[in-house]
Amino acid sequence: MADTSPVPPRRQWVVISGGTGGIGFEIARGLAGAGCSVALIGRSETRLARARSVLEALPGHGEIRIFRADLSELRATDQVASSIAESLDRIDGLVNNAGGIFAPFERTAEGIERTWALNVLSPFVLTERLRPRLAESGAGRVVNISSAAHGTGRLRWDDLQRQGAYGAWGAYAQSKLALLLLTYEWARRYREIPVTFNAAHPGFVRTDFGRSLTGPLRGLVRLAMVGAVSARTGARTPLYLLTANGLGSGRYFAHGQPRRSSARSYRADDARRLYAECAREVAQVLWGRSSSLTDGAFGTGS
Repeated sequence: MADTSPVPPRRQWVVISGGTGGIGFEIARGLAGAGCSVALIGRSETRLARARSVLEALPGHGEIRIFRADLSELRATDQVASSIAESLDRIDGLVNNAGGIFAPFERTAEGIERTWALNVLSPFVLTERLRPRLAESGAGRVVNISSAAHGTGRLRWDDLQRQGAYGAWGAYAQSKLALLLLTYEWARRYREIPVTFNAAHPGFVRTDFGRSLTGPLRGLVRLAMVGAVSARTGARTPLYLLTANGLGSGRYFAHGQPRRSSARSYRADDARRLYAECAREVAQVLWGRSSSLTDGAFGTGS
């Protein structure tokens, strides 16, 4: 892998969801230390303030903004995206990092299974809402934090929220496959605008991942953490995608190198169907109606 030290040619603004800890914070640290300005989205005001304090202590740091929102709630995600779009003078990058695995089955206040809401629908809203501002920058980048778990994922089309038979790992793997399908669909759909859409597998990283789990699965995750890499190491590939030149769009990277993702992730018909389903679900929550892809709610594309 090439040198991943971020050296932006000019001041840039990068928005990072889940930026108060783990991989998200280390991405922010790498960017801020190189002079980039970063906007952190997090759920806890205390953790946001702490993260900003640490970043502002870095030599040569860029400007740091914090935005509080529970990204498992679509209305809150939509509102924070609007606030960011209105308050930043430019947006050059978006890192969809916030995500989790949850057990037992749980619905958000908006009636959506929490894994699906946070890992799939929230990045859908952030990306669609901030896409026009990213295009205005002339070289916008969207980096979606993926996982090798997508390889075991299956889209349960008749029950995407897994209300019939819920398993935490199955829901998580499905969500990571879905985010990868969306990454490739965005790259196809918006290929005429100056924004790239790529995905990064950071490796198995030592974070608070799985803290909500109970039972045997929690034990397995905790055991696996023994061999996990640090969050700073996990941030290297996303930082590379935010700063390197000539990477193209619609690609999957691991350990700083392009990789083939699972065969299921390249099914373009599934990706288009998933995009339409996400648009429908989001529109139902935000506006109480289904969305047409031609009504301007989420833009148009081929």
